Amino acid sequence: MAVPASVGPTPLRILLALHQFPPVGAGGTEQLVRWTALGLQQNGHAASIVSAVPRRRGTATEVPVDHHDADGLEVHFLTPTPGIGDTSRRITREFDDSDAGAAFGHAIDAARPDVIHFFHLAGLTAAAMRQATTRRIPFILTITDFWFECPTVQLLLDDESLCDGPRGDRMNCARHLAMIRWPAMRPLGLAALADRPAAAAIKAMSGMPGVANAARALRALQSRSDVLRDAMSCAAAVVAPNAYMRARLLAFGVPDKKLHLVPYGVPAAATTPVQASRERSALRPRVIFIGTLAVSKGAHLLLEALRIAGDLDVDVDIYGGLQADDYAAKLQQLAGADPRVQFRGTFDNRQFADVLDAADLLVIPSLWNENSPLVLLQALAQRCPVLVADVPGLAAHMRPALDGWTFVRGNADDLARQLRRICRDGAARAAVRATPYVARTLAPYLTDLMQLYGNAVAAHGGKA
Repeated sequence: MAVPASVGPTPLRILLALHQFPPVGAGGTEQLVRWTALGLQQNGHAASIVSAVPRRRGTATEVPVDHHDADGLEVHFLTPTPGIGDTSRRITREFDDSDAGAAFGHAIDAARPDVIHFFHLAGLTAAAMRQATTRRIPFILTITDFWFECPTVQLLLDDESLCDGPRGDRMNCARHLAMIRWPAMRPLGLAALADRPAAAAIKAMSGMPGVANAARALRALQSRSDVLRDAMSCAAAVVAPNAYMRARLLAFGVPDKKLHLVPYGVPAAATTPVQASRERSALRPRVIFIGTLAVSKGAHLLLEALRIAGDLDVDVDIYGGLQADDYAAKLQQLAGADPRVQFRGTFDNRQFADVLDAADLLVIPSLWNENSPLVLLQALAQRCPVLVADVPGLAAHMRPALDGWTFVRGNADDLARQLRRICRDGAARAAVRATPYVARTLAPYLTDLMQLYGNAVAAHGGKA
């Protein structure tokens, strides 16, 4: 990854912090942090990474606590803290974990950064922000998903419908968590059925077993937004990658003067369309999915659409790690013995251009609202035709027909219809590849970040 050098007069020590990092996790946020760290180093700054290892039922994931990755980046993993105590305590630890905060404080003391950049706070929580504030180290936040609003991160309900966000009483969150994670909160579901304000309903049911514990859990959940807003208020800047996320952050209570719109960039090498390595018109169209194999990313929707379009003559490659879980079993059941479908596993990011070059269409069937995913940005830059769900974090990046197409979110019938039309129209796909596109690269993205870093350090009295 080549980034033009633009070292300012005072190189900085920058600590990048996030929820997980390879080999523990390898999603878009992790890739963004990797690109950022490498770019900062090439611009003369010292960048290191702190990752909160996700809790694995109270046991530590087996990765070295301190190591240098394949790119030479310095990475420190915090020791995970077990989820102990009653439900209310476990809920609180999800957004305000004093043990995680203390561990992050030690990491700050070891790194002695001039500025901290948080890319995701899961596993670090509000306590990590307070550790920075206590030490008078300026920090900025980049918001890469909806964790600041939603305990389940993606504002997506069990029935695959979208959630509008937490209600003031958090009863909608309580019902969702009771279904998927915290059985002790199930009495709150009965309270909701009473069609009364939550506090009155719970009081009326106070004699029922388990309601007292559920009430404590609800109070913990109700404090989540206030705790996070308070810790975020000390940030020097809050970064949104798109207008939709900026609007949500404003609604959440982040002051306009602290909000900065900084779209992501992609490596310069990804902005040059790769020459087709085959005569596309002579072969069956190749459709690909690239992403985490989780419900929110919608790989199952693509497979359902293929069942509907059983007559469609295509090859479909699913890229992503299959886990030994119910969702993987569902995907394999949907694929069945369909000879068109192949599960290809994961690939090194350095192979991304080759994977896109071999594809005729990238499908991103996400069910959640997304947030400028790097997979889409790289595909647009390389001029790979795309078909995406019509959610804000995807559709806003698209020029209709010039860059690709959209389908109705969650609608397998509409996805099947669009697949039939696009896969049978080689001229339309060729037109997308031939359409000029000006991609934002990492160089201006890093320039914007370095401006924010410099401003934050200056506002705190300069370098330590």
